[in-house]
Amino acid sequence: MREQRIVGPGGAEEVHHTVWCTVEGGSVGVGTCRSCTRRERVTFDPTGRRSEVVCAMPPPPGREAREGDALQMGACVSALMTRRVICVRTTLPVRAVLMVLVEHGISGAPVVDAAGRPVGMVSITDLLREQYDQIEDEEDELLPFFAREAVERNRVGRRSNPEGALTAGDIMTPSVFSVREEALVADAAVEMAHRAVHRVPVVSRDGAVVGMVSALDVMRWMAARLSR
Repeated sequence: MREQRIVGPGGAEEVHHTVWCTVEGGSVGVGTCRSCTRRERVTFDPTGRRSEVVCAMPPPPGREAREGDALQMGACVSALMTRRVICVRTTLPVRAVLMVLVEHGISGAPVVDAAGRPVGMVSITDLLREQYDQIEDEEDELLPFFAREAVERNRVGRRSNPEGALTAGDIMTPSVFSVREEALVADAAVEMAHRAVHRVPVVSRDGAVVGMVSALDVMRWMAARLSR
């Protein structure tokens, strides 16, 4: 079972659970699974470690090996991705973004739209960059008056919300790269290396985030294969 937890302004949270459906050939909401006659058991664990759906329908040929054994050469991304994903809304204030990352012990999170699709990534690096800009603002007070206007014009051009409180949408790194849950680990690794990224959202057919895969996940997969 996968869990997408979206944090919005005011501490509001939305939680969406999905599972891979053999019949549909993709991810579906747990609500859909509950009403299916093939469903045998749905178990929710508050920690998320033992949440599962037991289905009477066997997996299609080949998929059982890829999902059941991440060490297989043909393993799909869903076999090693992080299934509990913390996401944030574009409107979440920067201070709240920092609290979310620290409280959950993560270095970055997908920024999603109303449908749970990734529109960017916000990370500790983005927060540090914003902090650096604030330091620059303070140093600008030492500039001659005639130079301040030019500096501020340049800075306004870099920020979509120069007057109000900055949000995740203002400082995020726009993300147009994600991988499908059925993509092979090897293919995902090639794309991550080519694009020089170390953390990528995993999405379902409708584009919603269902997991995260990182360079460290891929390295663990490769190390396990080598040691085997």
